Amino acid sequence: MEEDTVVESSIASESRTKGFRLSGTLFLIISRILLGGLFLYAGFSKAADPDGFIADIARFQLLPEWAISPLAIYLPFLEILTGLALLSGVFYLGALFLANGMLVMFSSGLSLAWWRGLDITCGCFGKGFGDLPLHWALLRNVVLISLGLSLVIISLRDQRRRSVTEANEFPTLTK
Repeated sequence: MEEDTVVESSIASESRTKGFRLSGTLFLIISRILLGGLFLYAGFSKAADPDGFIADIARFQLLPEWAISPLAIYLPFLEILTGLALLSGVFYLGALFLANGMLVMFSSGLSLAWWRGLDITCGCFGKGFGDLPLHWALLRNVVLISLGLSLVIISLRDQRRRSVTEANEFPTLTK
């Protein structure tokens, strides 16, 4: 009788673990699509209107005038590459760190503009997405940073598990 209980308990435990893995995988997929898609959309919308993006950057009053145009030209393509890497999985962990770094940088700019009382909108997605007031854009970025950091943690944990499993699979040389 005890043996049946142990087997049933083991099956129930395995079922819960598989359910957790499935929901974790679903979270990972949805998060990658969301974060990668947002970076793609932001990059393409800014690349389509470089003059508008130059004006958006200038309104923040954070950079010297000579730095605004190069940033407005190169940043959209960096966002596009980051979005593609997040969606495709190529250089995935590097893209996650880059995405989180950009989000922190963007949030710093938003915070400074809000703190200085500038009456501007984010400009985060060019003209096509509808501009948010700074405090809402900052809140959105905090949520995206949280999402990005959770993806980093999941990826590093999975990478560690794989390396431990691979290390245990290879025979060691003994005398």
